[in-house]
Amino acid sequence: MNEKAELQKVSEEIIRFFYGKYIVDQIGNDKDEVKFQCGHKIITKIIIHKDSYDFHINNAPPISVCCLEELETVKEIILQTNKPNRKPFPKENIVRCRNGDRCDLCYQYTHSIFPDEFHKNLVDRAGHLYDYEPDYSRNCPGGYKGTACEANDCVKGQGLEGCPDCMNYPCGKTGQISCGIDARSISADDITWLILPFVDGQYGN
Repeated sequence: MNEKAELQKVSEEIIRFFYGKYIVDQIGNDKDEVKFQCGHKIITKIIIHKDSYDFHINNAPPISVCCLEELETVKEIILQTNKPNRKPFPKENIVRCRNGDRCDLCYQYTHSIFPDEFHKNLVDRAGHLYDYEPDYSRNCPGGYKGTACEANDCVKGQGLEGCPDCMNYPCGKTGQISCGIDARSISADDITWLILPFVDGQYGN
């Protein structure tokens, strides 16, 4: 694996770790610095370099990370001083889409187990997070009847039941959000309801 590919894997794993283990606000400067914060406590600050990530944990000297092996060491340090606080998504009313996503956690799902007011809040949040005008007409019936995902025709054409059955899963048609660290700010609620349900294999999917 080349250095660029390895660093991308590190970037993805940083996000999977923090989003999956902790209910955190991501606080970025839109340049090269991001903090992961639980309430008033900063778990870590990360300085983003072209070829590495510097972790600032408590008052210890920064730890430079450029490969997955080094990241595992940092994760152990963080887990020792910060108990994970994210609980699994409920699975009693789970509904899956052809692309492998959880329909019951999707802001476009018309048969949401959540109240209409909460569902509208998710749609409005999505418009803010992804910078578009919310379109309520795109709401989706979910399951294998869903129309919001372009993967449906592909799956049917291959005679498969769903995207997870495909040897190329996940691909660009599945609707999953690309996962990687950046220096933007994202609230803990937006992470929970607008990112986690759409990251492949991320958390509770």
